[in-house]
Amino acid sequence: MAVIVLVVLYVVERNRLWEKNSNLQTRYSDEKGLNHNLTLKMNQLEEEKNHLKATNNNLTIERDELQKLLDERRCPNNWTRFGNSCYLKSTSMKNWTDSKKVCKDDKAELVIISSKEEQKFISSFMGQTWIGLTDEKREDGVWNWEWVDGTPLTETYWGDKQPDNLNEENYVEISDGLGKNWNNLPYHFQRYFTCEKVLE
Repeated sequence: MAVIVLVVLYVVERNRLWEKNSNLQTRYSDEKGLNHNLTLKMNQLEEEKNHLKATNNNLTIERDELQKLLDERRCPNNWTRFGNSCYLKSTSMKNWTDSKKVCKDDKAELVIISSKEEQKFISSFMGQTWIGLTDEKREDGVWNWEWVDGTPLTETYWGDKQPDNLNEENYVEISDGLGKNWNNLPYHFQRYFTCEKVLE
């Protein structure tokens, strides 16, 4: 009887151990699968992190380029923006030649007026002001008015009885008042002047 009881207990214990082992193997297999999934997920997250890092680097470069472009489109301190240019009226008087040089030294030109709106804007500065118009390059006694960048004069805003070309008056000022207020003068007259920087 004792042997039968021992055999039964042995069989029950063996079955319990097999079942426990089977459960452990299933759990181990599940954990192994979970670990594999976690490894895949971690690798995927690492790839996403690298992709986001590359995207962030590209966006930083693009932001810096846009900032540079924006800075190039800004007028320097004390300059006034109008249209696609920046303007600065001098606070001291100079002759036309020295005025042109001051503008050049500041990487600008004596103002070139290319529209009625710009003429009105420059006239609003008030006071007699040199602009970048000259006829110093006469050919065969003919006065050829052109701007400091070499473009010929097309639209004009000469004042009454101007240009009169008296006494080698080869340089142009805007005089007081709006509308037609250009006047030609000799270069040595002292005037304020307006520089213009065209924005790229």
